[in-house]
Amino acid sequence: MTAMRRIVSCAVIALIAIGSIFAGGNEEAGAVSVRVAMEAGPMADAATAVAESFTAENPEIQVEVVPMPYTTFQTQMTNVMAAGSDEFDAFQVPILQLGNYVANDWILPLDDLIARYETDVDDFFDSYWDVATLGGNARAVNPAGDVWALPFQGGAVLLVYRDDLVGTLGLTAPDSFAALQANVAAMTEHGIAGIALAGARSQNSHILWDLYTIAFGMGAPVPVVKEGDAYRVQMDVPAMREALTFYRDAVGNGQTPDGMREYRYSEKNTAIAQGIAGHTLQWMPAAYYDFENPDASAVAGQVGYAASPGTARGIIAPWNLVIAGNSDAPDATYRFLEYLSNSENNVRLALEFAIGPTRASAMADPALIAEFGTMAEAYADAAASSQPLIAGAPDLPIWQEILNEVNFAAYDAIFDGVPVGEALATMQANVEGVLETQGFTVVR
Repeated sequence: MTAMRRIVSCAVIALIAIGSIFAGGNEEAGAVSVRVAMEAGPMADAATAVAESFTAENPEIQVEVVPMPYTTFQTQMTNVMAAGSDEFDAFQVPILQLGNYVANDWILPLDDLIARYETDVDDFFDSYWDVATLGGNARAVNPAGDVWALPFQGGAVLLVYRDDLVGTLGLTAPDSFAALQANVAAMTEHGIAGIALAGARSQNSHILWDLYTIAFGMGAPVPVVKEGDAYRVQMDVPAMREALTFYRDAVGNGQTPDGMREYRYSEKNTAIAQGIAGHTLQWMPAAYYDFENPDASAVAGQVGYAASPGTARGIIAPWNLVIAGNSDAPDATYRFLEYLSNSENNVRLALEFAIGPTRASAMADPALIAEFGTMAEAYADAAASSQPLIAGAPDLPIWQEILNEVNFAAYDAIFDGVPVGEALATMQANVEGVLETQGFTVVR
């Protein structure tokens, strides 16, 4: 953690247009239009709601949030920034893409803005802050700065389970994957699919998140680690074999819902909410109301939450807000981002939109604890003790390409009968090939 960590704040993923009187460019005129692109849905809705409050307090600044579909958002923003467009002043970046934007100089370093506004960042979970600074190694990617993003939506993969069935069947909440496997078998014998996990052989599949949540719990290392100026791939290892076997056997033993090979994020939620499945691994708190809204869930009030069992507590993957390199209103933009990401709004957005807090103080708020109950405790545990997939090489700018290979090879083993050992060898070799094709040195 750098010294700069003491004076920064969490940030937003939003599309905004703002004007201010504080800096150069358009900001000197006192009326700046700043546009920020965000994924359509809860994140854009949350930013829009806060923008109304912000503008009421800062009438010289007008905020516009521009939603874009999730399925095309990342590609659209990459194309916009690669073309040198000044269409947006800020935008949302997922964890896997941040290093790429830093390496290509498409976004602004935030060091000076952080210092100017003396933003307090001690409150952020270290795991989320480390993403914003590329593990403290950002200058190795781009010497212009240490901090390139502000975390906006926190996300931690939790174990979600039917607490009522655990009690009815005389089980206990699983604290290991062996216990989870026993619970899955017992629920399947009771006539309910024991567990719902991700499928879908595609770039945006959630297989890799579920697989690595299991693998980390079984003691697997991070997928790629940097060693000096080279990279070592760590996928064909015993704990990954155990995790992939767990996943494959759940399918092969008939312990998963019919049609799971096409499951993505929402299908897992539906399987729990409709009483089809007894367990899942899911990003929280984003999915909370899918389970607990009695108008949409048949099991509201009967669901339990825990940090993922095992050696490690799971995976985190925050969304981050960045300022575009061509923005002519960085000060005004930053003022809104700082406001959006303060502790008060962390709590507000968690309660109103299930946006995951990135601040420890927000997770301790009485109103949030009263609303989320045991899920709040589980989330705080996971956010404080989990790690991102990119932890071993956070400055690597091609994580999306690397993890595509995980999705594809894992799917082939889980659903199409490729032997686990063969799938892991393919995963290992293909990731090494991706790195070398992109000009990186691989240690074998």
